[in-house]
Amino acid sequence: MILLEFGGQVLAFDEQVFEAARLRGLELMADRRSQVEDEILDAAGMERRTGVPATWWAESARRGAVPSLQLGKYVRFSLREALEAAKGKRRSGQ
Repeated sequence: MILLEFGGQVLAFDEQVFEAARLRGLELMADRRSQVEDEILDAAGMERRTGVPATWWAESARRGAVPSLQLGKYVRFSLREALEAAKGKRRSGQ
C-alpha cells in the first residue's frame, strides 16, 4: 500500500493503481510540455522561458548553433526546436 499526503488528506493506493496513475500523469505532462514547446519567441522570450540570456540566443542564432527563423530583420525561435537542439549539443559534449 502506498500512502500520499495531499491537500491535508491521505490517499491510499495499491501498487497497481499507483503505477497506472503515475504513468497517466507522465502522459499528461508530456502532452502539456509538447503544447507549450511549440511557442515562437524572440530572444527575450527565450530568456524568460529558459533563463538563458537573450544575448546567448541571439549570438547562437547568428552562428547557426541553434535553429532560428529569420523574418526580415527579426529573428525568432521555435522553443521546442531550440531546446531539442540544445539538448542534442549537451549530449554530444559540444
